[in-house]
Amino acid sequence: MDETTTLLGQPVTVGPYEVRPWTLKRFALVYPAVQAMIRKLVAAGLTFENLEEFISGSLLEVLPELLPEIPALLAATLEIPLDEAEGLDWTLATALTLAIFVQNLEPLKNFSSLIRAAAAGIRQETPSA
Repeated sequence: MDETTTLLGQPVTVGPYEVRPWTLKRFALVYPAVQAMIRKLVAAGLTFENLEEFISGSLLEVLPELLPEIPALLAATLEIPLDEAEGLDWTLATALTLAIFVQNLEPLKNFSSLIRAAAAGIRQETPSA
């Protein structure tokens, strides 16, 4: 996937579907699936620092745990009915899921960094009891 396309937030076509970066409204719809997936990935050892290594090594081991969330993620992101997402060919569903995460990974990483920085600032300013 072209990094420039991702950075500029342009849609990416995968099969007959167009994957767009999440809007705030769309993120609210996909959040339950994303949250469940991230919890499972973090529990399996994923961090932002080991992302590439994890994907190339451990992702397949965790995949069975992620499967229940994939249709909801696809349906909410692509604005398609859940039964259509559930009926997608495995190869297409996998490609779409990867495209969705590539399109939205940087904003998720940036948001996570901002939260950690804000929490650290609050801790520094809060007097100990």
